[in-house]
Amino acid sequence: MPNPDDTKLSVSNNSSAGVSAVANKTPAFWSDKPELWFAQLESRFALGNISVDSTKFHYVIAALSTDDLTCVSDIVLNPPQTDSYNSLKK
Repeated sequence: MPNPDDTKLSVSNNSSAGVSAVANKTPAFWSDKPELWFAQLESRFALGNISVDSTKFHYVIAALSTDDLTCVSDIVLNPPQTDSYNSLKK
C-alpha cells in the first residue's frame, strides 16, 4: 500500500522543478552594455546549475531582439559544434 507521505514528497519535488524553471528566466539583452548583461546571465546560470554549452547558447538566443539576432545570424543559423555560447559572447 502506498505511503501518503511518499505521494506528498513526489508532488513537492515536482513543484520545486517548476519553480526552478521560472527562476531561470533570461532578461532581455542589453545591447548598450553586453558585458554587464553576460555577467548577470552567468550568475543566473550559476544559481540555476546551468552548465551545458548548448543550453547557455539557447538562453542567449531566446533573449535577443530581432536586431541583435541579425548581428549574429551566422552563428545562430550555423552554430559551432563546440563552444557555441562563447562564440556568441565574442
